[in-house]
Amino acid sequence: MRRASRWRGGAKGGRGARTTLVDLSDDLAPEDVAAGDPTGVEAAGPARRRLGRWFVVGGAAVLVVGAVIGQQVLDARRDAHDRRFDDVPGVLVPLDSPPVVREGVTFRWVYDPVQVGAVAVVSREVPGTDASVRVEAIDRATGDVAWRRDIDLPPDLLELVRTDTEPAAVTCKPLGTVAAACVVTTGTLMFGGGVSDLLVVLDASDGTVLDRRSFDAEAWTTSGTSILTSDAGRDESRPGREHWSVESRPGLAPGAVEWTWTADEPIVHEDGMDHAGGSWLSVSGDRVLVTASDHWYLLDGRGALVQDGQREDDDFVSLARGGALSVTDPLSSTLDDSYLLVGGARVDAGMPLDPTVDDGSAPEVAFTFRFEDAVTVLEAWDATTGTRLWDRRVLSEPLLLDGRVYLLGSGEVAAVDARTGDEIWTAGAGDQASWLATDGRRVLCLGSSAHARALDLDSGEVVWDSSVAGATTGLWAFQGLLMAPEGNLENPRLVVPRP
Repeated sequence: MRRASRWRGGAKGGRGARTTLVDLSDDLAPEDVAAGDPTGVEAAGPARRRLGRWFVVGGAAVLVVGAVIGQQVLDARRDAHDRRFDDVPGVLVPLDSPPVVREGVTFRWVYDPVQVGAVAVVSREVPGTDASVRVEAIDRATGDVAWRRDIDLPPDLLELVRTDTEPAAVTCKPLGTVAAACVVTTGTLMFGGGVSDLLVVLDASDGTVLDRRSFDAEAWTTSGTSILTSDAGRDESRPGREHWSVESRPGLAPGAVEWTWTADEPIVHEDGMDHAGGSWLSVSGDRVLVTASDHWYLLDGRGALVQDGQREDDDFVSLARGGALSVTDPLSSTLDDSYLLVGGARVDAGMPLDPTVDDGSAPEVAFTFRFEDAVTVLEAWDATTGTRLWDRRVLSEPLLLDGRVYLLGSGEVAAVDARTGDEIWTAGAGDQASWLATDGRRVLCLGSSAHARALDLDSGEVVWDSSVAGATTGLWAFQGLLMAPEGNLENPRLVVPRP
């Protein structure tokens, strides 16, 4: 295309002067040239109309492209909004409509499977042999077997297993969403004459063995993608004393050590006792609690000691949210003796109550429960000051997502602000609702019947309300799975979205 311009004016240089810039194409009409206007400016009406049509078409195209891009942005935002809780432990796969029972996929009881990303890991017996154990990954969305891995037992552990009354036991815990740490030990024997357990780390995507080694920890757990262990060590320079150590290793990098902590104050034992009787490890947020027979230690996520104390009598010390500690007498018939330790100060409160789904929002809020006139009362506390924030009567454990607490009361579900307790919405829970679950998009009201109701997470509106085909004795949610168990939570069948 060539460009030409012509000045056309009225009064020279006056206010009424007019300037026209004309854009010409190469395909000028012959009659334009024949009319004595070689540029076609004077007779450019048809050409202008053609150009006008192109401008209209081009403008429409821009609008269409803009609308497509705008829709893509909206779709991306909506998709991100829908998926924002997908990796939170305990969140179910999306249930856009009433699910169904997947026949043929069962577990021994509801607490067997462990959520690791898109799969649920569970141990199975290997038919015809006791020399191996099987770890199986079930696709949480379909119930299909994603992979199986048979693990051969080392000779000394196999010999010990064969003297036991039960087959080998396998305990698996998640390493984030990418792997599972599984420890193989004896079924009932607590001590094996120096025989080590077996640790195997498996890739959650295909079951590849990432690590396999002997394992000799008093207690162990996982935190993110790290494996934490605690052990008792003898202090040879001071007979009758020993110390506790905690070690953190990255579960995906065999051989490395992230940090090691050793108790500053060794534990004193009675004459003739070689060990403190075991320890427990628990993790909440960025806090690690080590509990021995008569002492407890609170560490931060880097292995530094935050606080320690002496256990009194049979008190049970556990972690609450926000780094607070809960102290409870397990032999007490009431909760009156339970209390929180907040920065070393005692705060009279009930027993800790952890949300069944917790995305880590509102990290400074801790929850406890107590009984009032045979009704369970949930109380929220500021874990940094010990101030009680609010309380509410409930029927089950809460859900916590994005700073909102979802509570089941008598016949209704309420979404409240985790910090203030202000009500955001309420909705009917349906018949016989006894507990709550979520797929990150909806709140599910479940109970001892086969009926379920799904409420929109943000508004409380009913999305669907239906009986679940194939369920007979109720529905139960655990570790990112929805299951239909028999009595006593045994032999549950997997419940999946409709095909």
